[in-house]
Amino acid sequence: MLKDKCTKQEGRTITIGKHHDLMMEAKEYNKTQDFKDDMKERAHIEPKNAEMKRFHGMARARYWGLPKVNVQFIITAIVVNVKRLANVIGSVCYLKAC
Repeated sequence: MLKDKCTKQEGRTITIGKHHDLMMEAKEYNKTQDFKDDMKERAHIEPKNAEMKRFHGMARARYWGLPKVNVQFIITAIVVNVKRLANVIGSVCYLKAC
């Protein structure tokens, strides 16, 4: 039946890519305490980056050239931080019933 249409191969070939050693090193690093500490710090930063990407135009650069893109990113970060500061000040005032 269908088994006759299958290939008749003695074994299989496994190819190891040129970045295999780097990948194995990364997998070992993922098991360390340093990795866990880095992930704790990253967990605070990632939502801010996601907000800048989704709501403030950082998904695509507006200008050409790394210096101009850096300026765009810095200005966007300042805007997001001021917005967060306003939210914090507003929530503190709300809790104190100003």
